[in-house]
Amino acid sequence: MSLPPKSDTSNMEVSVPGALAITLCDEQVILLPQKAMFWPKHSTLFLADAHFGKAGTFRSHKIAIPSGITETDLSKIDFLVEQLSVQKIIFLGDFIHATTGITRRISEQMSRWRTTHRNLSICLIKGNHDRSVKSIADKLEIELLNEPYSMAPFWLCHHPDIKLKDPGFVLCGHLHPAVRLFGQGKQKVRLPCFFIQDNQAILPAFGSFTGCMEIEPGANEGVFVIAENEVIRASRQI
Repeated sequence: MSLPPKSDTSNMEVSVPGALAITLCDEQVILLPQKAMFWPKHSTLFLADAHFGKAGTFRSHKIAIPSGITETDLSKIDFLVEQLSVQKIIFLGDFIHATTGITRRISEQMSRWRTTHRNLSICLIKGNHDRSVKSIADKLEIELLNEPYSMAPFWLCHHPDIKLKDPGFVLCGHLHPAVRLFGQGKQKVRLPCFFIQDNQAILPAFGSFTGCMEIEPGANEGVFVIAENEVIRASRQI
């Protein structure tokens, strides 16, 4: 599988085990096994589709879901902030799943987390699940931005294929991409992935309690799967 012309692998050293550095639009970025992307030039971490509170939403409908999901995801962010010396986090949409899922307990957890990261600049490109996020964003001191938002040479969006004001390369989420791979003995596995096309990179869903949508990449589209805490360029898929 070959990558599109605007994306090629790089040998840049990375500090997170299992991470992979690549080049997009002549900018070096790091694909992380925690399902996030880091832009060293601006010390910026990109996360898509965290869906905080999704488990709480399910519980509000009397569906039994294990606890600890919010703590797990916040701990992953803690690890990346420390390892990469992150100064800014940009959520590419769907920060929350629904306001009904942001229970008092989850709200307190997120507030405590924000208190320990007061020096972090945090922005949210509003996604389709973020229509009622303003009060939560205000409490957590998160700046709300509309898509498409320019951070040259990238356009930051939630939705893929959004109409741009000017030509450019899009970083986005929304699809929760995954690919089905196969190996010897007819084994099959579906893995979350970074999906890189000619004019956009779609990030995997960061949230631990999110589903995936299988993609069918073309011959010139890049797929980087997350397998056993490592980002690997996919070469065989169904």
